[in-house]
Amino acid sequence: MGGKQVVKAVFDALAWGFQAAWWGALPVLGGWLGVYILILDTPGQFWFGYLRVMVVIVAAAVVIGLIAELSGANKTNRAARAAAALQEAEAERVRLNEMAVEKARAERVSAEAVEAFGNLPGWLAQARQGGVDAQQHYRNGAYSPFWASIEGAYAALGEYNRTLSRLGVLSGDYVHAIGRYRSFGGTEALAPFPVEIDTSEAARAATSQIRRLAPVVYDAQCHPVFAQIWEQRRTTAAVIEGFANLEQAVSRMGGAISASVGALASSLKQAERGITAAVAGVDASTRAVNASVVASSEQDKRLQRELRLKIGDIERQLAAY
Repeated sequence: MGGKQVVKAVFDALAWGFQAAWWGALPVLGGWLGVYILILDTPGQFWFGYLRVMVVIVAAAVVIGLIAELSGANKTNRAARAAAALQEAEAERVRLNEMAVEKARAERVSAEAVEAFGNLPGWLAQARQGGVDAQQHYRNGAYSPFWASIEGAYAALGEYNRTLSRLGVLSGDYVHAIGRYRSFGGTEALAPFPVEIDTSEAARAATSQIRRLAPVVYDAQCHPVFAQIWEQRRTTAAVIEGFANLEQAVSRMGGAISASVGALASSLKQAERGITAAVAGVDASTRAVNASVVASSEQDKRLQRELRLKIGDIERQLAAY
């Protein structure tokens, strides 16, 4: 209990004593008058005894009031401390929960990025196969299957483009999640953003396929029957990510992929700077990555190297026909 509370308790106790004296003066006077008539001999004895009784009453009231006030103040302090402790515990619970949420979000984003990166070779392979099938259909004079294969090839390239864009978004989400994790007091070492992609290589792999599809489409447009079917299909809605129809995909796919690759390169650089800034705010004692995180990071990097080799293999296959 603080000094101000003690002073307040003393003054409140004195107030109790004066109230007891005020309300007890007449009853005590009446009772003491009876004692005087029956026992005491002189007025001096009467007033002296009366004052002594009043002093005892006031003192007792002061003591009782002081005890009551101090007890009440202690109860109030205990209640305030208990409320403050509950508030602190709730705030700590919320902080730990938010920290766990952001850590889990960073891990989910990391896993999604690895999965998305792993899909890139598959989209290129589908685009390549679509081009191969289209050439075969052209030689065989299969008009509708030809354009279906062309549409499938561009649909795969559209997914490739969408995946590149998604990787850029995921890198920003990862930095945001790590920043919030650190802001809530998280000190556990987290792995860096798992995707390290050679954006120029990613662009070349798709551009090579587009360059090989373009003359195939052009030759077909010069053929009367193929051209007639092209006119029927070119503005028809097609399932090509990011494009309203096949004509838009054929004319704009290269530019769209170049834009996505440029945006991805910028996002990855920003992610690297953001993660560096987040880690810089952590004590050196907690900055070292533990063995499990190192192993996970190395595994991701090995996976990325394998995927980049697959992209390179597909690009070499494209150059072969």
